[in-house]
Amino acid sequence: MPNTRAELDRIELKKLKELYTEKTGRSPVGVSKAKMVDAIIAIQTEDPGDSFPEPEAAPEEDTGIFDQPEVFEFITRHDNLTIVVKSRRKRIIDDEIIYTDGESIQFKNGIFKTTDPATAEYLRKNDMRKRNVYQEVVTKVGPDLAKQVQELKKNIGDEQDKNRRLQAEIDRLAKLQQGQAETAKDAPEGAPEAEETPAFN
Repeated sequence: MPNTRAELDRIELKKLKELYTEKTGRSPVGVSKAKMVDAIIAIQTEDPGDSFPEPEAAPEEDTGIFDQPEVFEFITRHDNLTIVVKSRRKRIIDDEIIYTDGESIQFKNGIFKTTDPATAEYLRKNDMRKRNVYQEVVTKVGPDLAKQVQELKKNIGDEQDKNRRLQAEIDRLAKLQQGQAETAKDAPEGAPEAEETPAFN
């Protein structure tokens, strides 16, 4: 893709019009070639991060599930939440208004998925997340989560052990009570009653 004024002047008019429409969001009808070049250069110099990227190398052959990019997922209770990352800007060049592209994040049906780590990090640090407008869905077990799971399993095991011991004590007391009741039935009339054993020591 052309990066300099000289390169832009050399490309054919049809491609220049497409590039102008892509960068400004406006129709090239009635705009001279020189004004289109000026507008594209102005947008490039205003925000160097939006300069024309070099063509990407052909993707390598997919070798399996582990080579796929990590997907970051965020959810919200608002169906169509929009978060503005970068506002659309207006610039006047030769009495013509040119808009630079803005950037926003759009939740659809309360879900936003991305493979871009920078976008995910932006969402993690955004104030709206801190106010619980949206949350990240954790799909990967990290060291902290693994530790929490181990602790939870240990607590569940401890609770099950306590329940087993308590049930054994209840069974022992029930047998003791049943034995006392049978002893009372078998005792001759007029014989003194057996002393009760306290249930808990």
